Amino acid sequence: MAHVLRDFFTGSLILAVLTLSALAGFVLFLILNVFFHIFGALVIIFFFISLIFFAVWLIGFTYRKTREDRREKK
Repeated sequence: MAHVLRDFFTGSLILAVLTLSALAGFVLFLILNVFFHIFGALVIIFFFISLIFFAVWLIGFTYRKTREDRREKK
């Protein structure tokens, strides 16, 4: 009879550990999900800011090159 109780408690302990592991994994998944959404939003914002700066630089570069070309032709 002692081995039946020991097996029962061992099975209960294994199920409890697996349940707690699943809950911990779920919480970790939620935290990482929120983190990666925030990180993704920051990457998108950084990309658009970089795109705006590149567009401004390209306009200035093109303007300078056209002015230099006009001066060389004269």
